[in-house]
Amino acid sequence: MSNFTKRLFLFLALCLYTVSLVFLLREYAAPKWEMYKLTYASPEIMGLLFLIFLLSFFAFSLPIRINKPSDLFLVVTGLLVCIPAIVAGIFAETFDRTHYYSLIFVLTITFACVCLLLRSINFKRNFDDGFFSNSVGFWIFVLWIVLALFLIIQYSSIMSFSGLDSIYEQREVGRADSLFLGYCQTYFGYFFSPMLLVIGLMRGRVLFIIAGTLGSIILFTITAEKMAFMVPIFIFTFWIGLKFNFSLLFSTTGISFIFSLVLFFSASFHEQSSVADFMAWYLGVRSFLTPGLFLMQYYDFFQATGFLSLSHVRGFDILIPAPEIFSSDWRWPLISLIVGEDHFEIPTLNANANFIASDGVASFGIPGVVFSLGLFFIFLLALDYATRRFSTKMVLLMLIPLALILTNISLFTAILSFGGGVFLFLCFWFRPQYTKNSSTDFIKKS
Repeated sequence: MSNFTKRLFLFLALCLYTVSLVFLLREYAAPKWEMYKLTYASPEIMGLLFLIFLLSFFAFSLPIRINKPSDLFLVVTGLLVCIPAIVAGIFAETFDRTHYYSLIFVLTITFACVCLLLRSINFKRNFDDGFFSNSVGFWIFVLWIVLALFLIIQYSSIMSFSGLDSIYEQREVGRADSLFLGYCQTYFGYFFSPMLLVIGLMRGRVLFIIAGTLGSIILFTITAEKMAFMVPIFIFTFWIGLKFNFSLLFSTTGISFIFSLVLFFSASFHEQSSVADFMAWYLGVRSFLTPGLFLMQYYDFFQATGFLSLSHVRGFDILIPAPEIFSSDWRWPLISLIVGEDHFEIPTLNANANFIASDGVASFGIPGVVFSLGLFFIFLLALDYATRRFSTKMVLLMLIPLALILTNISLFTAILSFGGGVFLFLCFWFRPQYTKNSSTDFIKKS
């Protein structure tokens, strides 16, 4: 199949995915969740033409397949942040249509440039048998045990499985009330547990598989974070794809098609099926529509209050003072809580946003899109280089949590608090341990 044909199929898949997002917005999100400013209105013909024009950039620039770490992050960000942002900017009736066109145009062009640059830079990779050494796995397991015991003792009185109607109450009681507790929660659930799960799957260690899965469950019973619940599901799904050679799961066209089916199913049957209703909320609204929507909401809010110039980012706050409007606000620098309570007018709503919104748009407005995606490019370039000696399959599975979490948090936070920086350090500092049986052999034997 020629490259042109592959790009054409990708364009059609992205169009189908976009239609599924619009269908979800119209049939489910707008009628049931207007409190989150999710509304729908039919666009004019110019809006539809503009949408097709922007989608052509994604079809031309996105990786055809996920073959290296940067591909994973680009596909996740493109499908879960950028395209939903375009849908939010064109189809939501609360928005001034032309007011957002410049924002989503700059977003599309800059993201396409990042994709093309990373596609043009290729480091020679070890695709099969480079693993972290046994000692690294051992110490990760020891630290996992220490953190698990500490968190269970600390939160045993409030741990519970929350339904959709009690998520935010559980998050409030499970919220870390100190920086130390916050680091314990995030590193336990989004770094140590996924690392153990992947090592267990790739090296056939049942104890690690159990521990990694249990870690995500423990964190979910404390914080009720949907991402903690979804991480092991995504890791298991893509590991099965590796095991049985389901190439569709690593094709951008295939992933777009699968997402489309999930969204159409959940939006069509949410009234008849509790499973479909759960998927429509947890996947459709929270994971697909909200990251793009918040890009627009952050732009609206901070355009009115004044952009932050990185004063809310730890480290930069030493040099850049808080804007006067927030200088005496007890919530500062938790801008997600400020936006949730003041913009959405929902008490205690922590409106976490993706790195483009929180690092870029909140700081500088539309120029912040270029700034945040520029930092994203540097981070992905470093990630591709640092992981080049390790099994690409192992690395991709380990990075799934970080790629997903970036749809809801700052890049600075992902590097410092969710293990991005530590993972880079491990890959730079430790030499891989090679085995006679490659990961591919293990997958086939399993």
